[in-house]
Amino acid sequence: MKQMKTLIGAMVTFGAFSVAAADVIPLYTEATVAELGDVFNQNVDAGDGVNDYGIEILDAITSPPSPFNDGNAMRMWDFYNGDKPELQGELANPLTGPFRVDFESFNASTNGTSKAIRFRMGNAGDSITSESRVAFSLSWQADKEITAKYENTDDEFKTDSTEPLDGVVDVTIVGNAAVSGNYDYTLFGETRSLAAQSYDVFIDGVLFNDDASKANGLGFTLLKASGNYDPAEGLQRFGLLGSSNGDVDPDVYFDNIILRTGDDIVPEPASLALLSVGALMLRRR
Repeated sequence: MKQMKTLIGAMVTFGAFSVAAADVIPLYTEATVAELGDVFNQNVDAGDGVNDYGIEILDAITSPPSPFNDGNAMRMWDFYNGDKPELQGELANPLTGPFRVDFESFNASTNGTSKAIRFRMGNAGDSITSESRVAFSLSWQADKEITAKYENTDDEFKTDSTEPLDGVVDVTIVGNAAVSGNYDYTLFGETRSLAAQSYDVFIDGVLFNDDASKANGLGFTLLKASGNYDPAEGLQRFGLLGSSNGDVDPDVYFDNIILRTGDDIVPEPASLALLSVGALMLRRR
């Protein structure tokens, strides 16, 4: 198996080209289940081998096979009402400025419910199993919709499409973890001014929260009555996990989950391509 190493630094050079690089932190690329603990260093529940939930790594010849064309996939599923798959990790340093997280995803769920696999971020030392302890939560639901939580307890953006999101779906989060000041950027043809403690979501290059009331992004969950996320501490805990132990139905595959931080999280396409090549060159065999 191959695992991408973290690409930290200001410059990446390819022949005559130099690119000012963001800090690139692969959360999942080609890791085995055993290697997931290298990144998700707080908790890995990949299943107990008895009950129908867990995490497995798929490739072109496994059953089911990977739905992606570039190597392995990570499957997270939960058909058991007594536990859930869970990955939690902590970054070496908190995020206190702009960041970006990219996902390739494929929702193989067959039961049309709102139960989900969720990506969350929060403060160091706080388990993200509870929504009250997170800055934001993005869900891949068993009904093949995507939901983004924000601000108040019941506030959410949902795809609400008449057709489910079938096939491979690329999802991008752009966030601003600063306690003050907007982050201005252009991505996928959208020019945005993202407020502090807010995030945008793009699905297949289309702005998900494209609403006049959310022109500066979806606010982090600062207004929750029960919330205890502290903006001053920054974002450090992250992870993917099922709904509650009693919830069942989601079956979602992921690949190329990449976190970018720093000055160049939304590079021009040519620069991004070079960064991708550089990341591939750093894979460990």
